[in-house]
This record gives sequence, C-alpha cells and structure tokens, in this order.
Amino acid sequence: MHSIRSLLAAENWLPYRRGLLIAIWLILVILTHIPVPQSVQGLGVSDKLMHLIGYFPLGLLLPVCRVRGCQKWWVCLLVIAGYGVLDELFQIPVGRTASVLDWVADVVGAGLGIAVSHQLTKFTEVTEHE
Repeated sequence: MHSIRSLLAAENWLPYRRGLLIAIWLILVILTHIPVPQSVQGLGVSDKLMHLIGYFPLGLLLPVCRVRGCQKWWVCLLVIAGYGVLDELFQIPVGRTASVLDWVADVVGAGLGIAVSHQLTKFTEVTEHE
C-alpha cells in the first residue's frame, strides 16, 4: 500500500507535475488578460484574494518540477515575481489596470505556495530515510 508520502515523492509523477504547471500557467495568462466577467465581479470576492489564489499553484509546483535554475526557493520566487510584473503590465493593452497591490498579492500567493511545497518536500524526504 502506498502512503501519501511515497506518492508525493514518486519520480514517475514529474511529467504530470510539469504538465499541470504549464496548464495552470496558461490558464492564468488567459484569465488575467480577458475582461473580468460580470458573474465573477458579482461574487464579492476580493481581487487581491483572487490574485493570491491564482499564483499559489505556481509557487507550489515550480519548485518540484525541477525547472533549471529553480532549485532554490528564492529563485522560484524571483521568477514568479518577474512574471507577475509582466502580467500586470501586459494587462494594460487589453483594457485592464496594472496594480502594485495586485502584484504584491501575486508574490504573497507564490510565496505561500513555495512554503507549502518546501514543507511537502521535507515531509517526503523524512519518509525516504525511514
């Protein structure tokens, strides 16, 4: 019987993690560059919370996908933060507004994802040594 630890650590999941990262990143690009639907605006959910939630999976997945140069947590955060700046700037031509606070929420979401990823990695390493 496989434990959750062994499933998280399994090398055969690496291509799926990478595919999921690419899919989430593409969805994020699309969602941040189309007009916000009225149905979403009517939910009453904070725009900053949506940014935080949107960037959390990038922080969660980027460190575990073995992307070249992203072995250190701070490099992953810099990559995502840099993307966040570009994301905010490229919203201007499509009629949306760029916001420093949105970018801060992006970075906080990515940072939380990286922290959770780090804890999961430590969790799986303990299992491998037991």
